[in-house]
Amino acid sequence: MSERPAYITGIGSYSPGNPVPFDQIEHVLGKLTGVSPKMARRIERLNGVLKEMLGVEYSHYAIDPDTGQFTESNVSMCEKSARQALLQAQIEPKNVDLIVYAGILYDVMCPPSSVLVQDALGIPYCAEMSIHSNCTAIYKALQVAADSIRLGRYNNALVVTSQMSSAFLRASYFNQKAVTIEQVIL
Repeated sequence: MSERPAYITGIGSYSPGNPVPFDQIEHVLGKLTGVSPKMARRIERLNGVLKEMLGVEYSHYAIDPDTGQFTESNVSMCEKSARQALLQAQIEPKNVDLIVYAGILYDVMCPPSSVLVQDALGIPYCAEMSIHSNCTAIYKALQVAADSIRLGRYNNALVVTSQMSSAFLRASYFNQKAVTIEQVIL
């Protein structure tokens, strides 16, 4: 049996909320006010260094800066970017026969995020799987989807991922008296 070629025919992306300038990130994530005075000085020095070193002008967060409530979920962000990718690929959602979700965090443990994305896209039937891994999850998902297409098991695969790091980067997440410099760098 000869292998078929596998191609990426559509790409989508979605960033939640309005862009937050680097200097205003603490307005969204909260300020580390419970740290020691020494750590507070280190944080102040680090902010300038990190801004210059990373070259990050702004970030996007799935958090309402005024209420602290989440404005998106992993599944809602995947759905929005998936719709863009399917439109670019000129594939109707009903013609997707494999969804591979790749992520670090899930919105819920059960059912898998892949099933929730399938439902959000209105796909009545397809194979699906979720790969829960570190930052390499997306590469693993692309490999699984490409191999599945090359081997002829599926024709149209949709690979989706999202990062909801907003959940654990909020100041309220940390035991501020025990914050380390490594956590601050995050």
